[in-house]
Amino acid sequence: MSLTRQTDPSLRRIVLVTLAAIALSASVPGIATQTTPGGERGALAAELDAAFAAAYPADGPGAAVLVEKGGEVILRRGYGMAHLELGVPIAPDMVFRLGSITKQFTAAAILLLVE
Repeated sequence: MSLTRQTDPSLRRIVLVTLAAIALSASVPGIATQTTPGGERGALAAELDAAFAAAYPADGPGAAVLVEKGGEVILRRGYGMAHLELGVPIAPDMVFRLGSITKQFTAAAILLLVE
């Protein structure tokens, strides 16, 4: 399934936000790469990067994303702004004070999978 081929933009947004929330909850220090070049994983990284860049414009609220497949980091990047007033961009290693808000996104993703 391709994220860029979704017919319902709100569903695509929910999936992207869910992935970002899951990525935020799994901080992996010391990883320097942003994307994995070449091959199938490089294509997946490029597709995910394009989808997240479209969902989170550089001048709007954003997300830090970490996507891992088979123990290898596919994509690690920040999208959008961490602080709009100060113009602080999101970095992939930023710490966010989330509390328990990721539970609702995980529940929504599970319900979408069940559906």
